[in-house]
Amino acid sequence: MYLSKRKLSKYKTSTILLTLSIAIIVLGNIGFVLVSGYMFRSDAIQEAKEKATLILDKNLSVHDYFTNDLKPKLFDLLIDTINDGSYFEPGWMSSSYAIMHLDNYFQQRNDFGYYYKDATLNARNLRNEADSIELNFLNETIGNREIAVKEGIIELDGSQYYFLLKKGEVMVPACLRCHGMPEKAPKELVEIYGNTRSFNRKVGDVISVVSIRIPIDQAYVRANRNILILSFIISIIAAISILTYVFIQKRLIINPLEALRDQAISISNDNSLLGKPIQIDATKDITDLISSFNLMSVKLYDYHTSLEEKVKEKTIDLEQTIAQVRQLNITKDKFFSIIAHDLKSPLSSIVGFSEILMEQLEANDLEGIDKYANIILKSSNRAMDLLMNLMEWSLSQTGRITFNPENFNMNELIREIVSLFENTALQKSVIITTSITSQVPVLADRSMVSSIVRNLVSNAIKFSHPGGEILIKILESKGEVRISVSDNGIGIPKSGIEKLFRIDENFSNPGTQNEKGTGLGLILCKEFVNKHGGKIWVQSEVGKGSTFYFTLSGSG
Repeated sequence: MYLSKRKLSKYKTSTILLTLSIAIIVLGNIGFVLVSGYMFRSDAIQEAKEKATLILDKNLSVHDYFTNDLKPKLFDLLIDTINDGSYFEPGWMSSSYAIMHLDNYFQQRNDFGYYYKDATLNARNLRNEADSIELNFLNETIGNREIAVKEGIIELDGSQYYFLLKKGEVMVPACLRCHGMPEKAPKELVEIYGNTRSFNRKVGDVISVVSIRIPIDQAYVRANRNILILSFIISIIAAISILTYVFIQKRLIINPLEALRDQAISISNDNSLLGKPIQIDATKDITDLISSFNLMSVKLYDYHTSLEEKVKEKTIDLEQTIAQVRQLNITKDKFFSIIAHDLKSPLSSIVGFSEILMEQLEANDLEGIDKYANIILKSSNRAMDLLMNLMEWSLSQTGRITFNPENFNMNELIREIVSLFENTALQKSVIITTSITSQVPVLADRSMVSSIVRNLVSNAIKFSHPGGEILIKILESKGEVRISVSDNGIGIPKSGIEKLFRIDENFSNPGTQNEKGTGLGLILCKEFVNKHGGKIWVQSEVGKGSTFYFTLSGSG
């Protein structure tokens, strides 16, 4: 595609259009000549065919007249003369003889070159003797009685003819008087034609073929002449059309386009020409193009005049983006520092106590195995919680967690989460109670809200003293649902509250039984609450416990 564009760019549009127009006209003229020649020649052949059919029908009508009208009447009139066995008059007794002489008169009156013959083998009159073409067809009809007609184009002595061959007379008993045995034939017939030719025929023999030839050379000459005349006329019309087209094209298309080109070159050399319109008298579509060019020129002028200010604005935006990227890099470094620190402890515990277990198992010492297994389980759970929070936080940061809000009942979700933490709370003798109505519909992403509540309940259990109590409340107000999770545990100092929801600040206290936090739970909660357009905050006092709140939109 690129190369074709480069090749086209070497030529002017007017040259390409003119060349294409001439090529189309020339090819159209050639096509017209070929099609017209074919049609004229087809017409010439059809006309020859119609003439041959007309001649055939005319001569067959003569045969019918002789057979049905003339001969019966003359036989009745001359019965006494005929019965003596010697009388013969071919002028009325032979229709072929009559047609031959009629054709002679016809040929003397015109020079059309038409050819007609009742061709036969061993003919009495040598003019009716079949030539090689007629003899071949006669043999074909004798070998295959279904063949009755043959036609086509033939060249004889340098001239072309349309030929028509039709199976002629078949020998019947009445014909044997003149074509049977010579001694039974009329004496006058034998005296005229001799006793050898056209005798000894049998009933059913095909004795003749009607042969017609119509010359078509003159028709072809007339067709060629007509084609040349038409071609000449079309060429004159095409030449006038091309000249008119070139003039109109230059006036309506080329001149306006050249004006646009010159203005574009001028603008590229002198920016002060931006915004100055071109005035050209042209057709509507070209005028629309010029108007678009003028509008573009004005827009470029406005853009050029404000370009410096825009560059400054973009520079400020770029500096802000760079600052954000730097902050993100700082956040990333601190985030990995948190992950490395918080993963190291549970993994170290798992590895260390696993080694102790292996040593005791090898020594068959089972004392304390349950305690070590419990420590490994807790460390594994802590590492799992950290990895799950890490996965969810990473997905939220990269936009791969889809936000799918739906209508669901919040109290049902709370009951599911309370049921999930029953065993964990029981191990620490912590009681979880709820204060919710029977139906609290919300419009939110159920998976995200579940993650928020799970993290808050898990933290409440971790920072509650054994025998403590956790209270979960839901409050509806003005289309908003506020959920709170309270505990009466160790509380959070004010300096720590400011760092709770920030990834760039590492704040993670151990629980009342030295439980370790993941460091990402509350950060993930804030991310998910922000996606819902809600708020999350905490109220806490050291030694008295903490209450975490977050809000969602109601479904009503």
